[in-house]
Amino acid sequence: MTSTEMTGIPITQTSYYSPALNAAIFDGPLRLYFSQYHESEALKIYFQIQERITEWKSFIRNDLKDRGINIYLMLYPDSESFEMCFSPQQEKFAVQMQGMDKVLGVRGGLQNEDYSSLLSIFRDLVKSPAILEAHA
Repeated sequence: MTSTEMTGIPITQTSYYSPALNAAIFDGPLRLYFSQYHESEALKIYFQIQERITEWKSFIRNDLKDRGINIYLMLYPDSESFEMCFSPQQEKFAVQMQGMDKVLGVRGGLQNEDYSSLLSIFRDLVKSPAILEAHA
């Protein structure tokens, strides 16, 4: 049973979704939503996840997928769309739960130094107790 089946609400019908997110990359349980305008930034994030988090690839692709747990990485094109989906904040990243799924909101327009922070948050998200408990 997937998390969507448990909550009955697809991510596109939650407060985390914005019509500005008009493109997506689905790779197993990783769901990366973004604006077509930010396709190059989304691809950079996707490939950095693939390259740097190799120790979690099997876990992400197999174990989370088998349990129906998804990780949604939502790359919002601007502060306005980010703050409509998450409460206004100064940070560039926000993490929330959606059923058993994790939602990582990213305020678009990342600088080079922001990518290492994003990857660290993503790694922590995958290793988080809620995901590990669902994994057990």
